[in-house]
Amino acid sequence: MKLISSVGIPLTIGIFTLVTTLQNRHIARQEREQDINQAQDEQREAVFITYINDISRFRDQNLQNLTKNADKLVYIHSKTLAALRTLDVERKKNILLFLRDSSLLSEDENSILSEADFSRIHLENDECLFFKVIFSGANFYRTSFRNCLFDNVIFRRTDFRFSDLAGSIFMDVQFIECSINEAIFHDTILSEVTFNGTTLARADFSRAKLDSIHLFNVNLTKAIFDNQTQVISLEIKNSILPNGSFSQIDDLFIAPKPCESLENWQIKPVDTVQVENCTLVAKIPDVNLEQALNFPFVERSLLVDAHQAELEITVEQSFNTQTIRIDIIFNFMASSISTRLMETLNSTSIPLNCYFSLFIFSFGTIGNILNILVLTQRSLRSNPCIFLFLLSSIANLISILSGLTPRILSTWQLDLTATNETFCKLRAFILFTSRTIALDLIMLATIERWIISSNNIQFRQLSSLKNAQKGSLFITIISILLYIQMLYCYKANLINTPLRCYGKTAACRLLTDVTYACFTILFPLITMTIFGIMTISNIRKGRTCKQPGKIFRKLHLNKRNFVLQRLTKQRWKKIDGYLRRMLLLQVISLILLTFPQAIHKVYFTLTSNRYKSQMEYDFDRILYRFELLLPFIESALPFYIYTLAGGKVFRDALENLLFCSKTN
Repeated sequence: MKLISSVGIPLTIGIFTLVTTLQNRHIARQEREQDINQAQDEQREAVFITYINDISRFRDQNLQNLTKNADKLVYIHSKTLAALRTLDVERKKNILLFLRDSSLLSEDENSILSEADFSRIHLENDECLFFKVIFSGANFYRTSFRNCLFDNVIFRRTDFRFSDLAGSIFMDVQFIECSINEAIFHDTILSEVTFNGTTLARADFSRAKLDSIHLFNVNLTKAIFDNQTQVISLEIKNSILPNGSFSQIDDLFIAPKPCESLENWQIKPVDTVQVENCTLVAKIPDVNLEQALNFPFVERSLLVDAHQAELEITVEQSFNTQTIRIDIIFNFMASSISTRLMETLNSTSIPLNCYFSLFIFSFGTIGNILNILVLTQRSLRSNPCIFLFLLSSIANLISILSGLTPRILSTWQLDLTATNETFCKLRAFILFTSRTIALDLIMLATIERWIISSNNIQFRQLSSLKNAQKGSLFITIISILLYIQMLYCYKANLINTPLRCYGKTAACRLLTDVTYACFTILFPLITMTIFGIMTISNIRKGRTCKQPGKIFRKLHLNKRNFVLQRLTKQRWKKIDGYLRRMLLLQVISLILLTFPQAIHKVYFTLTSNRYKSQMEYDFDRILYRFELLLPFIESALPFYIYTLAGGKVFRDALENLLFCSKTN
């Protein structure tokens, strides 16, 4: 007692000191972060106020034709870009509204919003009304324009990727060379809208009302419409349709036009060229002629990039001794090698995911059903480790059915979990709960193998069917409590996420990812590894396994009873050896097939707010969707692991099952 008191008091003081120190450090760090945030906010407010005052004063001094004067617009443009680099999302939104209310948004090509970064701003309802405006080169990446009105507006080279435009009205609007991939057009009204040279890949037009829509040179790959009739009603030319095929393609032949003058030509030196019968004649040897031509083949650039059209330009020339150099520069939205690679990966990953999912679904379902039938046989089910394997197979079967069925249906856009809130929440809850139960039951089986390999008889007595049942119930309850939050956090019809059914906020995603990584993956794997090593250590020390069941012992055994007892012990010892082998292979497969997804899931959430190029986002999503299949492979493997590593005992039980089925 004195020893406990002498050790306990200093230990308590030490723990209290450590906890107090850590708490003080945490409080100090929070205060520093709060001071930094406050200083940044004050700086942003100062920049915002200075910008508003400068632009207001400049506007008042130059009221006449301000938006028509290119030189004056340059000043506003430079000030706007400088301010936007510093400001937060809310103040960026206020700058856009200030420019609109001050009538400073240009109505010609000299847009002050060129290269302006308004990403992630949120506008809706009455504050979101725009008339006769040109947005040229603006960045509206991941923005939200809900229930807005755009009337007589031109968007040129504007980035609308992953934006939410639900409920908005677009009247007499043009999208020219814009990127609108994976934008949401739910419940929108589009009338007299033209998309030209624009990418609308995976854009969602569900419940949208479309009237007089013109699409030229547009990429509609995997765009979502309510039905095929809605697509047919659109005017589509020289474009890629949602199913990957091409729309009507116009032939184009540009015949040479008579050159009766030098109009539009820039000639250096001046007046050194004259026209004679449609022939340009230079008066001196060194002459430079330049002209920018907007040929109609620019509207076929998508077809040229996709190798569905050929571009050939012929220039006829005649000269004596002069050297003539002709440079023809094409500025198409041509795909780079990396972009084409991502397009190829996107197009091939969809059928591969479907076929691979079908393969895993078939073999996983059959394997787990056979597992359940084999492990429920009377000769095996009394073993606590086999009982845990049985429940794990049931959980794996539920995981495969709830996880892969919607994934397969999504290939044909029949996945209700992507659009229905209730199905989305239930699918996520059942999938993650059943997967956690399956992994934790294998962890419990590893602990049971360590217990039964122990030399301590009190430990070995803990290995019983009743304790296995209690442990299974405890794991089921804990798993349900861990993922009950998914019924709140998960939401359907999301964008900017790897899947449309995903966590609706950053906090929800982080909570789900940390829970999955720590409690579903890392904790079971670490526990399995530790107890697996301890089990091997026990075996090497020659500590034998306890024989399950009660063995009738007498002081004097006759020879027959002794032989029967020895055979029974040998049989159970052989089963224990097979179980250890099966467990070892399953633990290895768990580490290889579940760990990568947990790491990438956390990474995707932590980098979700960082600006990513389309190629980065596509690569992340393809990799994430591939990694989603790995845990399903692990759920499908146990039967085949048991068949290969379970020895004669498991294979005999399987043969008995199949033989009895055929006999019946």
